[in-house]
Amino acid sequence: MRKVLVSVMAVAAVATLATPAVAAESGVRAPLACWEAKEQTNIRANHSTRARIVGSLARGDTFCTDLPYWGGQNVTACGVADGAWIQAAPARWVFRGCLRRV
Repeated sequence: MRKVLVSVMAVAAVATLATPAVAAESGVRAPLACWEAKEQTNIRANHSTRARIVGSLARGDTFCTDLPYWGGQNVTACGVADGAWIQAAPARWVFRGCLRRV
């Protein structure tokens, strides 16, 4: 099982949680949304392509979060032009166009 980022009540943790069901079994509150990377994509410190890269997701990697979406810098990546970013954990942002909700 791959390691993924999980946010529960705004506390970031690295865990092997891939779905809300697995999160519930492990004793943490189930997140509101899970996302899968459509292709290799960077995790950034802020919602901008100029922000420092703090990690990456390989194609198929999944993370769950209960943190909000955020409009940020408009980006064209993964075949999508958009300004929406997903906050995977505090100070961990991923461009929405490179993700699909699972």
